[in-house]
Formats: sequence, structure tokens, C-alpha cells
Amino acid sequence: MVLSFGVWLVVLGLLGASSLMAAHKPDAKGLLARVTPYQGWMGALSVIYGAWAFVEAAARVELLRVKPPIGMLVWLLWVANAGLLLALGLLLGARVLVKFARNDAALHKMRSSFAVLEPFQLGLALTAVGLGIVFTVMQIVV
Repeated sequence: MVLSFGVWLVVLGLLGASSLMAAHKPDAKGLLARVTPYQGWMGALSVIYGAWAFVEAAARVELLRVKPPIGMLVWLLWVANAGLLLALGLLLGARVLVKFARNDAALHKMRSSFAVLEPFQLGLALTAVGLGIVFTVMQIVV
């Protein structure tokens, strides 16, 4: 499960930082153009994946007592992963998620959430890439 978290976070982070990648590496535009049509659905799935990760982290709060500093670190990384999945999922899947809004109040709340998160997209994306690499290395080493 940790490996899937890591790989998924790296992919989301790269999609979230696509403007930075395109500015620094013009060759990346072709690859980004191929992935962009799927970005919305990947974001929408990440919202579900992130919500589930929060539920799992809440259910596994006993990790805080396992080998005190290590268990707490693992649990905090798990919560950070869930938060990044939710935030980047909302940002990347905004167009898809808006289609599912049934009433005006929900649509307004979604758009205000997008507006709050949008200035932090690049920072969240780069953090997701870093945390994704940490999760992948942890899975391979441990």
C-alpha cells in the first residue's frame, strides 16, 4: 500500500507542478499534453483515495504507541499523504468534481475550496513529489 501511495503522490505532484516543468524543460510539454486529458479524473480519484487514507489513519491511531518516535513518524506521514491527496486531488480534479455538484451551495463551497488551495498548488505538488519518493524508498528499504 505504501508503494502505491508513493507512486501516486509522485504522479500527482508532477501533474501539479506541470507549469514549472514546462517552463524549465520544454521537452516535457509533449508528455504533459498526453497526460493532461486524464488529469481531472486522476484528481477526482485522488480525493476518494485521500479521504480513505484519512479514515485508515484514524483507524490506525494506535501506531502512535508503537516504538514511540517511529510509530508517530509513520502515522504523521500517513496523515500528510492523505492531506496531499485530498488537496491536490481537489485542485487537479476541479473540472470533474464540479460536474457532480447537485445544488448551488455545494458548488459554491467547492469553488471557494479551490480558490483557497490554488495559491499553494506548486508547493503542494513539490511536497507531494518529495513525500512520494520517501514512501517509495521506505517500501523498498523496509
